[in-house]
Amino acid sequence: MVEVQAMEWVLTGSGWAKWRWSLEGETHEFSVSYVGESLECLLDATADLRAGSRFTYATLESEPDGWRIFFAADEEEVFVQVVRYPYIQDEFRWGDAALLWAKRIHLKSFIQAVRRMTEDLLAKHGEDGYRRVFGSAFPIREYRRLTGGADAMEG
Repeated sequence: MVEVQAMEWVLTGSGWAKWRWSLEGETHEFSVSYVGESLECLLDATADLRAGSRFTYATLESEPDGWRIFFAADEEEVFVQVVRYPYIQDEFRWGDAALLWAKRIHLKSFIQAVRRMTEDLLAKHGEDGYRRVFGSAFPIREYRRLTGGADAMEG
């Protein structure tokens, strides 16, 4: 079972961000745009896992491509599949999808990494700074859902 080594959400400009995470010496990077609610979706999926959900997914939208991250969990691990779609906004074309990778990851380390990543993002930018840099509101509702309402920062 693989542990998440590092995870970060980097705002790269107005309407753009990168999600990077490292495991087993590999770094995976996904560029996302404002057209979707990628961070919101990732936080909601992680909150689902934390609450005991067995299956969930997150959609990370870019332009025009994107990814769906599928999660299948048990008590200790989550099977993660990353699927790339060349046209993510089209009518969900499964035929054009390509599995990029799949791994079994320690569930608690994944949840903790997403939470730390989000706390680091808030500490760096605050809610107001996030809005200024990214161009849309920080997903505070989803963050509070992930953290159980604890440690939610206002900014």
